Amino acid sequence: MLRSTPISLACGACAVVVGLLAIFGWYGNFVKLFQWVPGTAPMQFNTALGFVGGGAALLCANGNRIWGQRLWAAVPAVFAGVSLLEYLWPIDPGIDRWFIEPYVLDQVAHPGRMAPNAAVAFLLTAGALGSARGGGDLRLWITGILGSLSLSLGMVALGGYLIGLKSAYAWGSMTSLSVNTAAGFIVLNIGVIRLAWENTVETGAGGPRWSSVLVGLVGMSATLLTWQAVRASEEISIEDKVRLKTVSLKKDFENFLGSQGLALQRMGKRIDFRPGMSHREWENDALNYIRNHPEYLAIEWLGPDGQVKGLVPEEEAAVLRDPALASAPGFWESVKKESRRDGIGVFSTVPFTGGEKGFLIAIPLIGEPREGFIVGFFEYPRLFGNFMGGARGEDLGFALYDGGKIVYERSTGREAGEDLPFYRARIDYPNTDWEILARPTPGWLEKNGSYTALWVLGLGTVLTLLLAWALHMEMKARVLALQVRTINLQLGKDLEARLKVEEKLRRSLAEKDILLQELHHRAKNNMQVISSLLRLQSKSSRDSLVQSMFRQSSSRIRAMALAHEMLYQGANLAEVDFGEYARSLACELLNFHGVPGDQIRIEVHSGGGVADLDSCMYLGLILNELLTNCLRHAFPDGRKGRIGIHFDTSREALCHLTVKDDGVGIGPIDIQRIPSLGLKLVRVLVEEQMDGTMELIREPHTEFRIAFPKIRNAVEEENFPI
Repeated sequence: MLRSTPISLACGACAVVVGLLAIFGWYGNFVKLFQWVPGTAPMQFNTALGFVGGGAALLCANGNRIWGQRLWAAVPAVFAGVSLLEYLWPIDPGIDRWFIEPYVLDQVAHPGRMAPNAAVAFLLTAGALGSARGGGDLRLWITGILGSLSLSLGMVALGGYLIGLKSAYAWGSMTSLSVNTAAGFIVLNIGVIRLAWENTVETGAGGPRWSSVLVGLVGMSATLLTWQAVRASEEISIEDKVRLKTVSLKKDFENFLGSQGLALQRMGKRIDFRPGMSHREWENDALNYIRNHPEYLAIEWLGPDGQVKGLVPEEEAAVLRDPALASAPGFWESVKKESRRDGIGVFSTVPFTGGEKGFLIAIPLIGEPREGFIVGFFEYPRLFGNFMGGARGEDLGFALYDGGKIVYERSTGREAGEDLPFYRARIDYPNTDWEILARPTPGWLEKNGSYTALWVLGLGTVLTLLLAWALHMEMKARVLALQVRTINLQLGKDLEARLKVEEKLRRSLAEKDILLQELHHRAKNNMQVISSLLRLQSKSSRDSLVQSMFRQSSSRIRAMALAHEMLYQGANLAEVDFGEYARSLACELLNFHGVPGDQIRIEVHSGGGVADLDSCMYLGLILNELLTNCLRHAFPDGRKGRIGIHFDTSREALCHLTVKDDGVGIGPIDIQRIPSLGLKLVRVLVEEQMDGTMELIREPHTEFRIAFPKIRNAVEEENFPI
């Protein structure tokens, strides 16, 4: 189903009103209702019916009344189709005068028949209205395109009225499209296009996908029609100029014939009124005429029976005294006939002895007794060579016909048969059958031609393509902008959801951090309590071996408690900086064993290595045992020395912990059969818990080298001695 649009409804109603007003005007003799501009073509009755049908079909389309839409759209289609057939073939079914006998015939070739451009526009509009149905974008695309073509016809015609370009609204000599008809097509097709526009599937581009095609078609249609109109106007202008020049040539030639006839009459009258005029005197008089009028080939004085009494100039005698001329059928009878009428006889297309053609002007002598005739001889090439000199000869080429046969031709410089503007003019002079056909010369066409039509075509095409391309790109940009906005909205929603999740995670992590800190704190406190209890227990026993065992156990528990303490005090609850841990543990062991600070120097080099809780526990116990062993046995009797702790994580697969001292050294013991509980604990932790290896080096100093799978590296930290 189609969605109704206010603009489309208003346009349909306006089209119906325009048609009804014209119908009412024809029946009521209100001319202004169907002829808005006096002197221009009226809206024909069938055209008015077409607007009523087209407007009603548009209203039905807005109301989704399919059958009404089809029936009303058939009205303009039928009238327009029959009118076009009448223009194409010589048929007249009388449809132009079915309803009324036309009585306003301004710019009308066939009374009552709509203009051919109106018929084409109605067929396009009917096709557009027939396609305007729901069910897919293709139908609406066809509706928009056909409506735009019909709209362009109306726009071009109305533009022609505004700028005074008749060929824009009148196709040749056929009936012109009226002002109100052009306006009606514009209004009706705006409604058709708007209906298709509003019902096309939305793309988010501010219009249908075919809008750029629509704009391009409208622009190109308007450009082509305007170009054709301007070109036709230029051709009409050239034809008018050629016609004016031809008419001017015709008038000048007729005036020339009249003036030369009068001149010869005056010569004849002198002979009539001076019967005793000498032959010498007549020759001088005739020579003066030829000098003043070079168009003359010769002047001859004939007697009543055709004998030559005088000829000027003598050198033309061989040309003029052609026996064929004197014996031409009816020649002397015609001369005598003119003599009886006392008129001027013009005898056209007479062959001369030299092969050229010309004509004669014969003047009868009217004295008593009749003395014959004065005959002027004119050769076509000489006459028109002088007559067409100057600008006129440069502008026009022409041919002279006598009795339908060409007797003289002046070339136009173009190939024969080329389609050039020409004009025919008949010479109005007694006893002649002359006709002039004139054509413009190439130079005149180049000088008077105009490139306006080509400029209109080129500029209109470029502007139309640019406009269509700009609209296409604008729509693509809008679609992309809509997609970007949609994506941004979705991203915003996703980001908001992620932020909420992250906030929940942060809260959860904060809660877990608090719980872990509390756990580490409590584990550390519990281990300190255990360590304190063991130390108190050691003091209650008098057995030195028992006291030593309790003190060692307390030291081991303290090493583990220290790891928990560093975890809950640090920012990271999962890892411990091993260098910081080793230094803290070494300080506590020095204090625990009562070693003065200046006796033994402990240096820690960790390289920024870190350890998780489990590894830190193992490493803490290992370091506790090794440092305790050094403090108890490597430096007897207050001997001073140095203990080095190296923790290396720079290698690819393994971490290395090295503890060495420069004390008295260790005896020859087998590391796999160590009797000491502490060293046994170290070996078990390294090999079984950490999947590592342990190596004992005795020379030059005692050194324990422990290797185990690598743990990750923390921020590099500068080493410093304790």
